[in-house]
Amino acid sequence: MAVKKKDVEDIVEAVGGKENLDTATHCVTRLRLVLKDDDKVDKDRLSNNDLVKGQFKADNQYQIVIGPGTVDEVYKQFVEVTGTTEASKEDAKSAAAKKR
Repeated sequence: MAVKKKDVEDIVEAVGGKENLDTATHCVTRLRLVLKDDDKVDKDRLSNNDLVKGQFKADNQYQIVIGPGTVDEVYKQFVEVTGTTEASKEDAKSAAAKKR
């Protein structure tokens, strides 16, 4: 699937904008985000995004299911759009633990 920058920008806005982002990483199929305020997530907007196959919150991370392969490109563009630095899964786990 071709990843459109507009769709990635829409994901950023749907999670409350780059101002709401603490840490971002990804696994094989999902974006894993630690957000400052999970209540700012527009779940309907995410559901209507062609890239998003599902979404849920687990272990203080907001996880957006994109799919294998495609998530790599989405993550690269997500990092560019938000201006954040790439983080490891351990970085995200650490940030999520601080939210508790």
